[in-house]
Amino acid sequence: MGIYCLDYKIFMQPIKRPQSLHQTVQEAIKSYIVDNGLQAGDALPSENELSNQLEVSRNLVREAVRGLEALGIVDIRRGSGLYVSNFSLLQLMINIDYSIQFELQELKELFSIRRALEMGMVGDAIRVRTPEIEAELEQILEMMRIKAQSGQPFPVEDRRFHQCLLENLNNQTLLRILDAFWLALNKADQMIDMQDKNPLWTYEFHIPIVKSFVKGDVDATREAIQQHYANLEQRLSQNNDDKQTS
Repeated sequence: MGIYCLDYKIFMQPIKRPQSLHQTVQEAIKSYIVDNGLQAGDALPSENELSNQLEVSRNLVREAVRGLEALGIVDIRRGSGLYVSNFSLLQLMINIDYSIQFELQELKELFSIRRALEMGMVGDAIRVRTPEIEAELEQILEMMRIKAQSGQPFPVEDRRFHQCLLENLNNQTLLRILDAFWLALNKADQMIDMQDKNPLWTYEFHIPIVKSFVKGDVDATREAIQQHYANLEQRLSQNNDDKQTS
């Protein structure tokens, strides 16, 4: 059993069968914050109290707390203690591209989530589209074409394309999540050398997205997005097959 602390409402249980002790300590602290409804600026148990309640070493607690501080979840105030930070979703999402282990299954899962979000929200985006958004998408598409025809990839244009597609929804949280996914996948491109060997082909998958979006055809836009992601997943699988046979 852990040690009961009068200052806190919900009591942490010792960790019994952790898969990864460091991550499990972090999850226990995050759960404690949520379960107790703590807000930014509220005090947390000290490192000693956390160590006693979770029955792990203080060094392990310190390491976990520092990780949560880097994520913007915990605020370490020297000489004062631990506090809930003024946390925002963005601070968590921007760490996706650093924390992900670039394995094939995880990348496929990221593709799947990102595709589902875009396909699910694009109908609303079409209903609130403006001539300005349509013009920018067509301009981005033209910049993609110019680079693709000279054999150059176009990551900057691709990133802006997917931002622009849903920008008029005025949902900043959605845009941040999707952009975090884009950054993670782009980082994976660099780490596992998943280069676009046919940028012209990739450009061509963006054409029906723009055409159907401008026409206001929701079903066709969703189908075009589906085909675009199918192309990306094919590149991922091909890269994996090439590595296994090399």
